[in-house]
Amino acid sequence: MQKTEKNAVSIEENLNNNFFKNSLKISIKKKEESKENKVKNIQKIFYKKLSAVKIIKESLEIISFQTRKNPLKILLDAVHNAIINNNINNKLPNLKKINLGIYFIIKGAKEESLKKQKNISECLAYEIIKLSKLNF
Repeated sequence: MQKTEKNAVSIEENLNNNFFKNSLKISIKKKEESKENKVKNIQKIFYKKLSAVKIIKESLEIISFQTRKNPLKILLDAVHNAIINNNINNKLPNLKKINLGIYFIIKGAKEESLKKQKNISECLAYEIIKLSKLNF
């Protein structure tokens, strides 16, 4: 009887030890996977920002080529006219107004790009030029 009790206890201990070892292995794997996922997410964010910078750079080059003027001045005029054109509330802070103006410009370029199957940087340049020429 003592041997069976010892066997039962040792089997129980082995099961407990195996369970904890397996759960420890699983938690270590999850930590490694979470680290890999974090790295992948950082890479995705980096490439999204890189593509956004590339689009803006290309659109500013197109603006400079087409208008023969400073593209940043044209961009500022376009944002100002977008703010006025969309009747953005005067009670909002200035930074919020600027952000909304940029949002409306990008939204218009995105819609045009989807309709005409054009490059987004070309559509953004066209939208900025069009808005900068408006007089209020």
